[in-house]
Amino acid sequence: MTREQLAQEQLRMIGMAMLFRIPIASSPSIILDPDG
Repeated sequence: MTREQLAQEQLRMIGMAMLFRIPIASSPSIILDPDG
């Protein structure tokens, strides 16, 4: 992997983490009941 590819991959991971963190933070029930 080139450095550019690594940087893009990290940005994508961070973006996905932020996307998932927003709904989890706004509705704690997701953490308490992951199946539902």
